[in-house]
Amino acid sequence: MRSYWSYIVVALFFICHTKAQTIQLSDEYTHSPIPFATSELQVLSTHERYYLKSDSTGLIHLSNININHQTIVLHVFCFGYVPYKDTLKVINHPTIIYLKKLEKTIDEIVITGEAIPVEKEKSIYQVKIIGEEKINKMASQNLREILSNETNIRLSQDNILGSSASMMGLSGQAVKMMIDGVPVIGRLNGNIDLSQINLNNVQKIEIIEGPMAVKYGTDAMGGVINIITKKTSKNKLNAKILAYYESNGTYNTNISFLFTIKKHRLNICTGRNFFDGWRPDEKSFYVEKTKMADTTRYKIWKPKEQYYLSLSDNIQIKKANLILYSDFFDETIEDKGKPRSPYYETAIDNFYKTWRDNQKINFTASLPNKDNIDIIAARNYYKRLKNSYYNELTTLEKNLTNNKGDQDTSIYQMYMSRGTYSSKLFSNTYEIGYDIYTEMAYSSIIDNRTKQQSDFAGFLSYNIELKNKFKIKPSIRWSYNSLYQTPIIPSLHIMHALYNQTTDSTHTSMNIRLSYSRGFRTPSLKELFLNFIDINHNIVGNSQLNPELSNFYNLSLNFNSSQPHSEFNASISSFYNNVFNLIQLVLTNNTSNQYSYLNIDKMNTMGANINIKYNYRSLQANLSVSYIGLNYYTVSQSSVLFYPESVFNFSYKIKKINSQINLFSKYNGKLPYYT
Repeated sequence: MRSYWSYIVVALFFICHTKAQTIQLSDEYTHSPIPFATSELQVLSTHERYYLKSDSTGLIHLSNININHQTIVLHVFCFGYVPYKDTLKVINHPTIIYLKKLEKTIDEIVITGEAIPVEKEKSIYQVKIIGEEKINKMASQNLREILSNETNIRLSQDNILGSSASMMGLSGQAVKMMIDGVPVIGRLNGNIDLSQINLNNVQKIEIIEGPMAVKYGTDAMGGVINIITKKTSKNKLNAKILAYYESNGTYNTNISFLFTIKKHRLNICTGRNFFDGWRPDEKSFYVEKTKMADTTRYKIWKPKEQYYLSLSDNIQIKKANLILYSDFFDETIEDKGKPRSPYYETAIDNFYKTWRDNQKINFTASLPNKDNIDIIAARNYYKRLKNSYYNELTTLEKNLTNNKGDQDTSIYQMYMSRGTYSSKLFSNTYEIGYDIYTEMAYSSIIDNRTKQQSDFAGFLSYNIELKNKFKIKPSIRWSYNSLYQTPIIPSLHIMHALYNQTTDSTHTSMNIRLSYSRGFRTPSLKELFLNFIDINHNIVGNSQLNPELSNFYNLSLNFNSSQPHSEFNASISSFYNNVFNLIQLVLTNNTSNQYSYLNIDKMNTMGANINIKYNYRSLQANLSVSYIGLNYYTVSQSSVLFYPESVFNFSYKIKKINSQINLFSKYNGKLPYYT
């Protein structure tokens, strides 16, 4: 019996002794373990040094080192955390060390335009990233609100057609809008309504200025805006309910769930946005108790109601990933007319209803030899309904009007697929891919009511790296369009690392980027076949239009410096874009007041941008200034007309009460335009 208990005592001593010889590394805020951190131990009495790494659970094991009752100096280094140093006199019990995260923005990963995801600093493209943190700070409800704080992007607003964005001097028709790499359809007057794109399920937004036609085809002459949705979560279950109120009569609610079931990461997001309209005599935070009949029915800013739902399933199978995604959107805009003279007993009311639903399948896989496959297949559906009613305000009876153009249903459908394969060739990465889409339009204001066009393309790029200092990426695209001949599209991007030095806690780099891109935009089905003639409109399409072409040149210099408690980023860039065969809506017949789409000669856009960011501990500041010029050669005495923009943002974290103070401001100079 005595021998039995002696064995137990020895075993317990061994277990306790082994447990005692560990150091646990944990995050100061989340208390989660920090794996694979580097540590250096120096025994002061013997001057011996030991170099160890924490395991996958954040433990540093010291059982093989005899340091009991010794005084040691411990250094811990881990990327993204402040270096730790302390003198420990005795380690005879389990020790927990909490590391502080660096007060800096860890470089984000770029997806848009790349064969495989890369760090932003290493991307050959000049990329802007709007992260979830900024979206939350600005309390942005839709894409229009978040883009209002960006330079080189100018927004405009129409109370019926919605909001639109021009980029680098080119109209919204030349800006490619995508959600997870899938184009957004349903352009009105050439623009996507940005207020219809909600941000409640968005992880980040990537913006590349300048043509990306080689990979993404038409409508990317001005640039690409790619909205990347949430697909994963650190926790097995994330649930969030948001409510938003604004004094102008905006009431929004959103519910989202993101949870994990075995290999499935499911995401459900739904909500309602409501705006009750606005007129000049309305007061903020005031509800009118008594109203005169029909005096408040007409509003300058129209009432709007939106419902949306998105569903996704991210299935992980070893080194492959399959994403199933579907979203639905419903919007109603009320345009109630003023009571009509002489007796103010009738009014004409217009209702605009929009329905979107999109489905997507995305398959990605990493092969054993580090090759990568990425395939997307999607279907997009867009429907817009306009109804006009003759309203009897005394009897409340209403009937559809019978004027031409008062009733219209427009339907657009797109089927697309894009696939890429990337691999190594002579120690460098190449990417080969295809891009196929078919678009169909159905509308009473389109010639013969139904039109269709298809595009089939292949593209190839080769990413050359020389001595870790130079990156050269030539690319080319061939395509066939069912309606007209399309050109061969080349591009060339060069990046040179002028300086790059990294230590355990600091990083300094300076890069210069130079690029040439050929851009093109095919005429839309409306521009080709529109036939919109009624009492208020006389617009006809032009089936003889040629595609728009452009030559784009860009030069940028970027400097980055990261210290344990601070980060400084500065960049200066300039661009020149020469556009040929620009498509514009032109008055072609003064007698009948008829408009049509024509190819005018050419135009130039040019500009420069300076951007400075500085983070120090809890403080963040950003200043950006741009100066953009436009020049249309059809004007008899053409001259470049410039307009300025500037952005200043400030943020300060108050950690004790887990709060932030944020300031966002933008100055928009006078915007010139030609008629």
